Amino acid sequence: MLQEKRILKKSTIFDRDGRATLMENFLEPGTLDHVRKTIDWKQYSGRLFGKTVLYPRLNAYYGDRPYEYSGTRHEPEPFPKAVFDIKTEVEKYADFSFNAALLNYYRDGQDYLGWHSDSEKSLDTTLIASLSLGTSRVFKFRYKKDKSIIHSITLHDGSLLLMENCQEHWHHQVPKRSKSIGGRLNITFRRML
Repeated sequence: MLQEKRILKKSTIFDRDGRATLMENFLEPGTLDHVRKTIDWKQYSGRLFGKTVLYPRLNAYYGDRPYEYSGTRHEPEPFPKAVFDIKTEVEKYADFSFNAALLNYYRDGQDYLGWHSDSEKSLDTTLIASLSLGTSRVFKFRYKKDKSIIHSITLHDGSLLLMENCQEHWHHQVPKRSKSIGGRLNITFRRML
């Protein structure tokens, strides 16, 4: 999993009304298949512009409390060993404890996540840790007060993004890709209240 000999490349994406910090090389490449095969994937539906639609990605949720957003309620299930082991490594690095993980599997470039912020009342937004496994994807932040302020980064296999106190002031998204690409697994470790 975490390679002590790997060189972590740390960079700050922004440090205004919250902080986003990226650590590349947090996990060794190739962890995707090991984790993906242990997950019971579901494709949920939710309300979007007054219509019920299938989310354009697969999901799984683990933790000790339910999680609800966009009209979808995720019932808690115990952590699979592979996800629990990664959570333990992320907690050590971030010096923060998490009791839940939301997993999104983007099967190809057509799977995406639109602009949003994780601001549900049941969620502690002090720190959300987002781990990327598999194909590199673009990830964007947009400042809520001035939508012209956008930070665009590429999340590579094994990178860890820490989002500290930024859900109130920033939206984020994983946009569609027009070209054919492989799958990407994103695990967001959270603390549910």
